[in-house]
Amino acid sequence: MATAWTTILREVTKHANAFASGNASTVATDYTTSPLTTAQVVDPYYNLAFMQDKVIDAHGRLALEIANVRQHPFRSWITPSTVTVADSAAIGTVAANGKTIVGAYGQVLIGGIPASEAAPERVRDYQLHGGNVYGSPYLYYIDGLRLYLAPNTSGLINVCTYERADAVTAMAANGNITLPDVLADAIVAGAVAELVIEAKGIEQAGYFLGIFNAAIDSIRKGLTTFPMMTLKQTA
Repeated sequence: MATAWTTILREVTKHANAFASGNASTVATDYTTSPLTTAQVVDPYYNLAFMQDKVIDAHGRLALEIANVRQHPFRSWITPSTVTVADSAAIGTVAANGKTIVGAYGQVLIGGIPASEAAPERVRDYQLHGGNVYGSPYLYYIDGLRLYLAPNTSGLINVCTYERADAVTAMAANGNITLPDVLADAIVAGAVAELVIEAKGIEQAGYFLGIFNAAIDSIRKGLTTFPMMTLKQTA
């Protein structure tokens, strides 16, 4: 079950001490309000729209980090799609779902059969000599943004896609994040780490940046467990 954007935002607002009232009872009520509005979040430094932007920025950074790891289990959360490419053609930047391709390319399929990445000369040999030398080896290589195939027909590439505008729309609709729940703390940490206005928030930002960077390091290693916050350190 996905975490609501409001849950992320209210945690960030609390860390920023940006709720409108200093009264404990009022803050407790405002904290559970969904969605949060400028009636609950009133701060001369950390206004609501600014914090919303920072939350979406942190979410997007984690999504792109996951997309960059070809075998990461969480890639299925980054709006998976496909792109069909003819042999020797440019791959392009937009997938079949009409969204921007991000991160590493996934599995290449030829006629629905998974293809193996190969050295350029092996693919070239098949293209020059075809069935006289080889059967159908189902090989490919990518040079720049062009896909070369053996057999040289067309290939389908599994890809991740991401549009920041989709996150903006989901947040405005009081919807959910498009990442696993286990990354909720990392999103909060990444957002709070960016809440620096002049000198305000620098000390706290350093602590949360450490958590966020540790989460990114875990993603790059292909892990699915992430550091959690020790809130007493920020009390």
